[in-house]
Amino acid sequence: MAASLAVAARAVNGKIVCEDGTTEMSMKTIPTIRAHLSKPFSSVIGAGTYAFDESRIKTMRDRAIYVVEQPCRMIYDEPELVFEASPGRYVWMTIVAGKVVEILTGIVEQALSLNLVYEQALQIDNILQSLPFEEGQSIELRLADIRKEMAAVVSQRYELPVARYWRNEVEWTLRLDWLGSSAPSRENAYVLVMRWSSKSIEDRCMDQLYRKRSAIHGDENKALPMSVWMTQSKEL
Repeated sequence: MAASLAVAARAVNGKIVCEDGTTEMSMKTIPTIRAHLSKPFSSVIGAGTYAFDESRIKTMRDRAIYVVEQPCRMIYDEPELVFEASPGRYVWMTIVAGKVVEILTGIVEQALSLNLVYEQALQIDNILQSLPFEEGQSIELRLADIRKEMAAVVSQRYELPVARYWRNEVEWTLRLDWLGSSAPSRENAYVLVMRWSSKSIEDRCMDQLYRKRSAIHGDENKALPMSVWMTQSKEL
């Protein structure tokens, strides 16, 4: 399992690409999603090999969440930086005014022990440190510190950010999640999550959303169908 998250960085056509050592055959069989923050959701559909549910999209409102609950590979595809994560448990996208404003992906295929997840977090963090971020905070917590913090948790689930990096208004957060009572076992109860978020991008999209609602309904609180934005959205 640890080998499946061994990540390497390389340059391809002037772009920085991060990928794991997955074989060509398995990469073809695991669906991919290509997205980045501010990318129109209409451009995300069809960019990868994952088949989005068109009937589900038709029911979405102008501020919505699309969750893919199956093994898939998230490819964060900025114009100048492509980060290809290992196949994971899910991809979660928040879409506002037709644009992606938040992405989360579980970057392990199953819950693991804290030792294994911590080792994998260090591998991924080493790659993140090599990328052209404007600033960053690498993993400083030792395994013993994390184990002590987790031992004190009383909630049903716990999320612990272990590394953060910033680029083009976007925060990249590497997170260690404890699954609590939903874990398959007491030992194998941990997963890794990568989150991309940006308050400034989301705020600009929300401003567009409110203006459009007011123009059409005369009420900024009355939601519109996502379809209103699907042919209009451009990157911010």
